[in-house]
Amino acid sequence: MFQPWRLKLREAEEALKSGRLDEAGELVSDMELQQYLPTKRLVSRIVGQLAKRGQQRVAQGDTAAGWKDLDTAMRLQAEDKQVDALRQDLVTAAIQEAETLLAAGEYEMARARLDDLLQRQPVNSQASILRQVVSKMLEAKQLARYGKLSVADTLLEEAAALRKDLKVI
Repeated sequence: MFQPWRLKLREAEEALKSGRLDEAGELVSDMELQQYLPTKRLVSRIVGQLAKRGQQRVAQGDTAAGWKDLDTAMRLQAEDKQVDALRQDLVTAAIQEAETLLAAGEYEMARARLDDLLQRQPVNSQASILRQVVSKMLEAKQLARYGKLSVADTLLEEAAALRKDLKVI
């Protein structure tokens, strides 16, 4: 008779074969089950497939689903080259999205997008700098509404100094 962990492993393998990655990940997420070598091998395959699917979703513009795949992969196995590549793709997409929002004059939405990114990836200098730029531009916009144009102009110059490549400033 099969041991209970082997039955669960078999169920996870079947889920993976049929493309149900989330279900397969959930089945092998049990720490007791992860002590067995066959489970470790299966987890590695699931993580690779999650990373691959996440990158496809990012390429299609569905970053929310990409973040979900990254979160699932990280829960199962934190270190993997494909997972790192997915993380980098997601960070790049989020920064580009924030820059697009900034160019469209949607400062609050750009700041919210960067805040979400910095909560997930607190150590990202590009996002931190862009967040400072957005904050300065928002503050300058508010000051300009109240007629404090010289202070607003100073803030815009500071923002421009932080990111010289942004033409929107």
